Amino acid sequence: MPADRFFTSQPLKSTLTLEGEEFHHLSKVMRVRIGETLEIVNGQGELAEAQLISSDKNSCQLKIIAHQTAPLPSHSLILALALTRPSSLEWTLEKGTELGVTEFWIFHGERSEKKEIANIQRLETIMINALKQCGRLYLPKIVLKPPLDQWEPPSGSLFFGDISPQAPLLKGPFEKTVLFFIGPEKGFSSEETELLMKFKAHPISLHTNILRAETAAIAALSQFYAISLS
Repeated sequence: MPADRFFTSQPLKSTLTLEGEEFHHLSKVMRVRIGETLEIVNGQGELAEAQLISSDKNSCQLKIIAHQTAPLPSHSLILALALTRPSSLEWTLEKGTELGVTEFWIFHGERSEKKEIANIQRLETIMINALKQCGRLYLPKIVLKPPLDQWEPPSGSLFFGDISPQAPLLKGPFEKTVLFFIGPEKGFSSEETELLMKFKAHPISLHTNILRAETAAIAALSQFYAISLS
């Protein structure tokens, strides 16, 4: 991925204005000059080559000179995450973005150490930076959900990690929606596990060792892509 890729939430029309952190990065860090070109994405499947045409103290103007749109992902890939420590949650969202997650469903688990997200804007910034770095064009969504006992059963191919020796490995084929439930550091409670079974979520083995929440998420996504690409 080129170093000069920037993000805006705007549609990539003929001209657009860049402000805030992205403008600061363009002008103060990358020091892009008038007439130079750069890449810009909006997290909605669009990628454009743009030329810097003017700049002042707080913003700059870009002219779109080439544009392309990527097809939607073949699967809706969801991580349903019980709240963990902020550092763990941030790491999971960053790596999950790189690995193609389309939505993060975040809820308070019975054994979660935290009850709510302190700074959702920081999480969105982390995902945007990961989006630019990894080269994908669709930004995942963050969906805040209630505790599991207040959910309607989700549809799709549902899975959660199981540490029992007899738990099977992940297998396809998959429905269009694939959802992995990831518990907090202390794991799901027995009541939550019963709910997952009622949702018809399949217990799977992610590793012979007990994994941290963020590691379990990466292991699940890696297994999914290994099967999908085989």
